[in-house]
Amino acid sequence: MKRLLNHALATLALGLALSAAQAGGFVPAYLNGTIAPQQEAALSQTKDVLVKVRLLDQSRQDAPPQLLAEQILEKPRRIPADFSLCYDKQAIKNDGRYVIEGQIFVNGELRYNSRSQTQVLGAGAAEHPQLRLETVGAN
Repeated sequence: MKRLLNHALATLALGLALSAAQAGGFVPAYLNGTIAPQQEAALSQTKDVLVKVRLLDQSRQDAPPQLLAEQILEKPRRIPADFSLCYDKQAIKNDGRYVIEGQIFVNGELRYNSRSQTQVLGAGAAEHPQLRLETVGAN
C-alpha cells in the first residue's frame, strides 16, 4: 500500500512539474552525485542514518544563499550514497555560482558535515560531483 501511495504521489508530482513546464514555469533538471564521509566509516550497519544534500545559489554576495533543491535520504542502503537533486533549470544563470553541501546524521546527531562547498553547474564543475564530508568536531 505504501509503495502504491508513493508511486501515485510521484506520478502526481511529475504531472504537476510537466504542466508547469508547459506553462513556462518549472523545467526539471537533475544533478546526480555521491556523498560519503572523507574517511571510510561503517555507516551501512547503523540503523538510524539520515543524509541531507542541498543545492544552493550563492550568486548574490549581498544576500544569503538561496535553496534550489534538497534531498533527504533516510536509512540509505549504502554509504557512499547516491543523490539526485531536482532543480528548476530556468533558475540557473550562466554567470551564477552554485554549490552543494551535505550532512550525515547518525541517531539524530550530526556526525559529518561539509567544511567547504562543492561548486557545481558551471564551467569546470564536475558533472557527477562526489561530496566528501568531514567528521564534526575534527580539526
